[in-house]
Amino acid sequence: MQLIAYLYSSQTDVHTKVSQVLGFTKYRNPYFDNYVFMLTLLVLGISTSWAMLQYWQKAAQHKQKLEQDKTMAELAMLKAQINPHFFFNSLNSIYSLTYSNIEDSRNALHTLSRMMRYLLYSTEGERTTLLKEVEFLKDFIALMKLRANRKLNIITEIPEKLNDYPIVPMLLLPLVENAFKHGVHATEKSEIIIQLKQNHTNLTFEVLNTYFEKTSNTEPGGIGLTNTKRRLQLIYPHKHAINCGVNKDGKYEVELQITLEQ
Repeated sequence: MQLIAYLYSSQTDVHTKVSQVLGFTKYRNPYFDNYVFMLTLLVLGISTSWAMLQYWQKAAQHKQKLEQDKTMAELAMLKAQINPHFFFNSLNSIYSLTYSNIEDSRNALHTLSRMMRYLLYSTEGERTTLLKEVEFLKDFIALMKLRANRKLNIITEIPEKLNDYPIVPMLLLPLVENAFKHGVHATEKSEIIIQLKQNHTNLTFEVLNTYFEKTSNTEPGGIGLTNTKRRLQLIYPHKHAINCGVNKDGKYEVELQITLEQ
């Protein structure tokens, strides 16, 4: 660096003028130019900062890629858990129905086949449509009504006209399925209320069911609700709110509010 400073000093006088501006003339050394030294430090500082910035950007991109891969893996696992869980319960319902009403069991099989067609051809991507998801939900409720006893009262409030938006498939079903699984008693009166409201992209889905304290603590389950919460965290962060628990009327209530993407 000293050799460069010497050659530079002997060939140009620019350093003298710059040094005067910077106040380095008092201690001028022909073999050590303060101007070149400061310029070298400046270049080194800028190049080092640029290299560190590129490193941090690559590290951040790599971390984001790992998070995306992890998210996709978790979503695939959660979806794989939901489908067999749903089919297992549905087939058990139809099997029980074959002992009491053959015609209803045939209708149930037809409904189930339509639902399977939806799962095979409409849920391959990351999104389906709200209208298809609601029709699928109606089929599920119709299927469960065939199995329901006279002591079960099912109320559904779903608007006939809905604005269609993309939505994650099989997102609403576990909330309804959970109500049928834990909110129905074989001998006591039971009630399930399903409400769907829409305000543009804002969707509110509420499910209430009779709460039986003795049976609710002993019945296995909960995978559907747990998976739904996890999927919401992964796909709709900061765009949803879900609350569940026993309300003041003694019913188990699940309320989901979600902002759909256009």
